[in-house]
Order: sequence, then structure tokens, then C-alpha cells
Amino acid sequence: MKRYLPLLALFAVPLASAHPGHVEHATFMDGFLHPLTGFDHLLAMIAVGLWSASLHKNASAKQLLALPATFVVFLLAGIVFGNQHAALAAVEPMIAVSLLVLGIAAGIGRQIPQAVAFGIVALFATFHGYAHGAELGGNLAAIAGITLATALLHVSGIGLGLNTYVRRVMAAFVAAGGVFFLLQLA
Repeated sequence: MKRYLPLLALFAVPLASAHPGHVEHATFMDGFLHPLTGFDHLLAMIAVGLWSASLHKNASAKQLLALPATFVVFLLAGIVFGNQHAALAAVEPMIAVSLLVLGIAAGIGRQIPQAVAFGIVALFATFHGYAHGAELGGNLAAIAGITLATALLHVSGIGLGLNTYVRRVMAAFVAAGGVFFLLQLA
């Protein structure tokens, strides 16, 4: 039962509430809580860590953190893009698709070319960042909070992903979340 307690915590997170609207005076804590309070973002961040763990069995910390670091860099690029209020089509559908794709990728755990994995993560991170940037504006404290929470969720995903069984269960849960969100958009 102790192994599954972290999974139960996911159900305490409100569904899709990471998009409450624009918060001009957000604090560091508002930014930190932002990816933790939206089920879609929470699952995506954990999925990146799960996928990294599946791709780099018996790897160094540098290898395990490369995929999550790529996500963080492109998340920040997406935040900047969102701050500029530039048009980016299909943000919510892409976030839902990110869950489906990342969940499947983490569950399968097959080696793929590193450039492909980084490209997939960069694409999805840009959309997640855009959603955050459009909501929180250019508030540096909130952006720092989002960045820290994202990195911690990635590391949590890596920790969960080191156990093959837990990784597969979590990956299936993430992919199912993607299907759920896609159905909500239909």
C-alpha cells in the first residue's frame, strides 16, 4: 500500500485548474503552486521524468536530467512567448496530446534517437510554457516558482520511473489523462 500512496495524492489535485486566468501580481508561491494545481500540467511534468528514467536505465545523473532540463529550457521559452501574447494555436489540445504521447513513450520505454526525444519534449514544453506565460505575465517571481516546481516534478517522475512496474502504471495513468482531456475538448 505504501508504494501506491503517491498515486493517491494525484487525485487530490483539482482537474485542469492550472488555467485560472491572468494573475498580474502573482508571487513565487503562486508560480510554484501553478503546475501542482492543474492535473494536466502535473501529469506532464511527472511523465517527462518517467520517460527519462525509461530511456536511461543505469545512467548517470547527467543523462537522467538531460530530458527534464530540455523541458525546463523550452518551458521558459514558451513562457516568454506567452508573455508576449503572441498567437499560438491549439494550446489546450497540444497539452492534452502531450499527456498521451509522453505517457505512451514512458510506458513503452524503448530507446529512440536522442534528438527525437529532445524534439518531442521541446515541442510540448513550449506549449506548456505558453499556457503559463499567457496567464502569469512577466512576473519573474512567479516564473521562478513555476520553474522550480517543474524541475521538482521531473525529479519525482525520475524517482518513480526507476521502478519499472511503477513507471508503467504511472505512464498508463498519464496516457489515460491525455485521453480524458482530449475528450473534454471534443
